[in-house]
Amino acid sequence: MKIAIIIVFIISIALPIRFYLLGQKSQEMSMELGIGPDGGLKPCDKKSHCVETGDIEIPSSLMKESALDTIKSLAPKLELELIKEGPNYLHFIHQSAIFGFTDDIEFFQSPSGLQFRSGSRVGHSDMGVNEKRIKALFQKADTR
Repeated sequence: MKIAIIIVFIISIALPIRFYLLGQKSQEMSMELGIGPDGGLKPCDKKSHCVETGDIEIPSSLMKESALDTIKSLAPKLELELIKEGPNYLHFIHQSAIFGFTDDIEFFQSPSGLQFRSGSRVGHSDMGVNEKRIKALFQKADTR
């Protein structure tokens, strides 16, 4: 019984420390993002912690040329920090409150319409956070 208590104690200390260190690592990482050779956003590397164009329906309110302006105005409400802005391109980051995990969120207005990508920098699963974030942004855009 004493060994079980010690093991539980060690795990309860080690797990939060591990998450904290992963969060710090994600803040230091840089991802290969942006426009790929095919003229669109680079695809997700792992679908378990990333959501992209085609995974979620884009609302008609964002099918306009002003979509990026709308997204840029809504971003602060979702705690998205604008990192890079280019012609027809926006790159935001979001850091989780407790452990500081960093997610990259990109939008690109291509001639064929709006493209998006939202992915975690580390981990095997994001527990659906990126999908929820994009859906929340789209919902806010649709109710504007």
